Amino acid sequence: MDLPVYDSYAAASAAIDSYLATRPTWVEYWVYWALFAFASSLWFVPGNAPARLSLIVGLVSWVLGVFAVLLLGVPAWGLSRLVLWLPLFFHLARRRPSLAIVNGYSLWLHALMLTLLVTLVLDTIQLYRWLG
Repeated sequence: MDLPVYDSYAAASAAIDSYLATRPTWVEYWVYWALFAFASSLWFVPGNAPARLSLIVGLVSWVLGVFAVLLLGVPAWGLSRLVLWLPLFFHLARRRPSLAIVNGYSLWLHALMLTLLVTLVLDTIQLYRWLG
């Protein structure tokens, strides 16, 4: 397996942009949605530990994702998400409010959990294809 190693953040970022340009449009929209779902945790940070944890995990997974691309290439982009988002998903699932509770926090948390789950499935498929 020949790994493209990028020498700068700009090169890795350009590689990610090029990769997304070759994917169906919905993939780029999904990436933007995931960014929005994590950024939305800012609204709930003051009173909710899961929101704080989600924001931290989102930021850390972004940084680790860039390092994975720098070292291993774009297909490795999902490695940081698998390593960090899977435990986050189970942590949030244990602490989520009932679906009967309808408020902004509950809607955000369930939307984030669905986003995590869908992205983890897509990343697993992508990594399987890359490694296989």
